[in-house]
Amino acid sequence: MGSEVILICFCEGRVRVISRSSGDRTLLQLPGVFAPSTSVTDMAVHGNRLAGVTSDGGFVVWELPETITDDVPCVPQLYRSGTHH
Repeated sequence: MGSEVILICFCEGRVRVISRSSGDRTLLQLPGVFAPSTSVTDMAVHGNRLAGVTSDGGFVVWELPETITDDVPCVPQLYRSGTHH
């Protein structure tokens, strides 16, 4: 999936995923355990999984559908806030 999508990180933990083939897009959001000011600072794609490192030292992994369609929901499968003790 890595070359099939465009990923754009925004502030407040949002990541836009855009399908290169169709232009359809969805918006990912960090789960509520992260502070509202936390952002995704680095990303990697493996298969249909998107992993992100967060500005607080945490991480999140989303499982994306095979085909991105407008506003398809993507729930994080694994995450940990860097401020978690």
